[in-house]
Amino acid sequence: MLRSLCCRRSLHTYTPHSSQLREKLSHFEKFNVLPNKSKKQLEHLTERKRLKWKKLNKTAYSKDQALHIIRKSYPQSPPPQNLQLGPTSESDLEFLAKSKDKRLIYTILGINGEQLRDARLIARDVQKFLKRGQVEKAVFLTRLAKKKGAAAMNSIMEYYFNELNQPQSAVDMYNWRKKWDIPINEYSNTILFKGLAEQKSSFVSNNTAEMILNIVTRRIESGELNQIEFNAALGALANCTDVTGAFKLYEKQIPGIKRDAITYTWMLRACSRIKTEELFLEMVDELIKTIPGRIIDSRLLFEYCKAFHSRESPSPKIKYACLYALNEYFQLSLTPEFLKNVPNSELQLYPLSHWNIDRKFSVNKHVIGLFVESCLKANCNDVSIKWVKDNLSTSKKTMLDLPIFYSILQAIIKTHPTTCGDECSELFKVTKSMEGIPFSKHTLKLVYKAYERQALRSYTNKDDIKCQNLITNCQKFISENESVYSNTLKEKVYPKQVYQFLFPIIKNCNANGKVSNATLKSITQEFLKTILAGFYNDGNEKESIEKKKYLALEAIRFINTTIERMRMDGFDGDIKKLPTEERKTFHTRRLLLRLKENLLEQITAFEGKDTKSLDEIQTGLKQLTQRLLPKLSENTVPL
Repeated sequence: MLRSLCCRRSLHTYTPHSSQLREKLSHFEKFNVLPNKSKKQLEHLTERKRLKWKKLNKTAYSKDQALHIIRKSYPQSPPPQNLQLGPTSESDLEFLAKSKDKRLIYTILGINGEQLRDARLIARDVQKFLKRGQVEKAVFLTRLAKKKGAAAMNSIMEYYFNELNQPQSAVDMYNWRKKWDIPINEYSNTILFKGLAEQKSSFVSNNTAEMILNIVTRRIESGELNQIEFNAALGALANCTDVTGAFKLYEKQIPGIKRDAITYTWMLRACSRIKTEELFLEMVDELIKTIPGRIIDSRLLFEYCKAFHSRESPSPKIKYACLYALNEYFQLSLTPEFLKNVPNSELQLYPLSHWNIDRKFSVNKHVIGLFVESCLKANCNDVSIKWVKDNLSTSKKTMLDLPIFYSILQAIIKTHPTTCGDECSELFKVTKSMEGIPFSKHTLKLVYKAYERQALRSYTNKDDIKCQNLITNCQKFISENESVYSNTLKEKVYPKQVYQFLFPIIKNCNANGKVSNATLKSITQEFLKTILAGFYNDGNEKESIEKKKYLALEAIRFINTTIERMRMDGFDGDIKKLPTEERKTFHTRRLLLRLKENLLEQITAFEGKDTKSLDEIQTGLKQLTQRLLPKLSENTVPL
């Protein structure tokens, strides 16, 4: 049995299959030619070549290859020899626009085809382009990415809104997304609406307002509009030329959308832009009284006060409403005695008890800033000046920032012309000693402007003592805040920029000839020290020719005043007959005349009319000053 089982043969059926060898033999029998590759091998080889070619098309050229292709493709307008290619280059943009070769485009953008499949990489590269200001390359890369470029296009829109302040370009980017096959994601509409709402340089056009309403309508119909988009759209419509669209959207009853604090904030801003006064008062009154008490906070009431401030109206009802509203809702502590010079607004304000609020809100720097601006606008400058001065010693002083001090300095200059210089100087000392307020050149300019205005008043320039006090205080202010130590002279001297303010102050003070000879001599000596210290060297300062000419002309006028004071009536031209001290005065006056001529040469050199160079004139000016300064110091005869 075992043997029979071992010897048993199994029968298998065999189906013949064509092989590569059989295929080659068949081909040989038919055509008497033996092929190298079978059909299957050829198909496999073709597929490998296709995949290799596909992979190659996703890679960028080397920079040398790319330059060769550009020179070969554009023989009629060859690129410059120093042409740079790559993501950081600015000189390859024209070839990016002209070329249809994807590999060349990849080289210029610094990417490859595989990266176009990664939305994060695209967004990151676009951010890099935008940081370098290369908007064209950022847009081109986003267009190549198509469906993967949604986030990148959002970044481009934000760049147009926030960095370039070109809202229409951002709107165009939004509209062209469909054409470029770049989808809109969940952030795109909010970025568009928010960007339009925050534009301060220009209002949104009526066409754009219609577009916003259409977008919102489609979102409502699809049930996709959310609270953030709703408020952002309200903000954009509130910033339109015609704010009717904001009220249309506000009145719509939309499922899932509620009226929150942000909604009412945008509506108050929309109310502030209503054209007629009667309609403005009616709408803002209707809005403020319907706001629920649970939503009322300091920000909303601040916007309510700001709505009155933003109106340009001669009517006392609106003109002074902001001041009274701020005092009604915030702890400004403006007593009737404090407000005695402010006309009554006659506007009926809702008290805080209307919303079941039992005490006023505390102030912050925004409230104080609006209060100061409202005082300036309503010509109630003394109210803001007194309030700020009274609170410099209280806890509220930490809320005073640089813009508030700018406004107060301007208010002092406008309101107190006979004392504004000294007042602004004292206030500057306080601000300089306070923490959190940076030193500002603009603040210095305002103080100089105050001294110039004070010097212009006849109350000051007709009195010898007042003139002298003003100039002394001004020089003290310069010494404390602007003087620079000179290694050459081993002492502090005035910098060059001071004289563009100091010379006009002296000129105003001397309108009635009340500036003393000693003061003129002192200022002249300071000016000569500035030249000797090298601070008057025009080659080291980046300023316009007009500024340089202005300063030189002011210096000439000042020196001419000093020269006139040194005139010797009755002098017959014989120097030997003059006493020793008067002879010194004569020589000093002659050197001052040469200094005046030197400054005139400098002006003609600025205009390109002088044969001498500025360096030659500057060297001559220094040499002349070296001789003049000791002479002026030795001269004991009054000018």
